[in-house]
Amino acid sequence: MKKSLLLLALAFLCGCSLFPGAVQPTPTPTPFLRTATPTPTATPTPPPTPTLAPMVYIVQAGDTIFSIASRFGTTADALCTYNNLPDCTIIHPGQELLIPTPEAIPPTEAPS
Repeated sequence: MKKSLLLLALAFLCGCSLFPGAVQPTPTPTPFLRTATPTPTATPTPPPTPTLAPMVYIVQAGDTIFSIASRFGTTADALCTYNNLPDCTIIHPGQELLIPTPEAIPPTEAPS
């Protein structure tokens, strides 16, 4: 009895058939599924904000710092500061003044 169990176990382990003519199953290979490697996508960068260059204004006869500031939607103080004018009341025809863009004028603090 022990001998037949041993033969049966040995036949099972080696894949032998104890029954002549019995069909042995053929092993089926397990398919290897490849997973796609994700392709990195570029993160779009926002376009740079255009910086507006200051405009150059040539002072005309009869102009005042206040009339120029009013014409370009700024203040006389901003115009004087931006152009480093020592005396805001003195400008001359032919003088070049830089007209600041809104981004170029630092915000003023509200009085508290």
